[in-house]
Amino acid sequence: MLMEEKSDKKFDIKIDEIEFQKTLHFIADRLWDYRYYWYVFDPTTKKKDTGIVYGDLYEDLGAIYKYLKQSLLLYGLKSSDAKQNAVWDFKWNFDTHWSGHCANAICAIHYFLQKGR
Repeated sequence: MLMEEKSDKKFDIKIDEIEFQKTLHFIADRLWDYRYYWYVFDPTTKKKDTGIVYGDLYEDLGAIYKYLKQSLLLYGLKSSDAKQNAVWDFKWNFDTHWSGHCANAICAIHYFLQKGR
């Protein structure tokens, strides 16, 4: 995807910490015993040690929320530079961080739902 470069203009966007904590509590209240799961860190590795690690849905969903909320708040500003930066931040943060949280969370949630049936 071709994108314009990030604008040099700086915007001070911060998530309301009280709202963020309420969201984390909302997430935690619904996870019950379905918070932790195992996954392969890099399923494409050719090593015998597959890097099986412990996942945490609370951390995954909290990180996804935080990155999306920051981009949406920035996009909501009336400035075209803010919108340009929001789109750039959204893609950058997805590519470098929260896409992994999302993929792992979806897989874990799928299996937790199957167990609950």
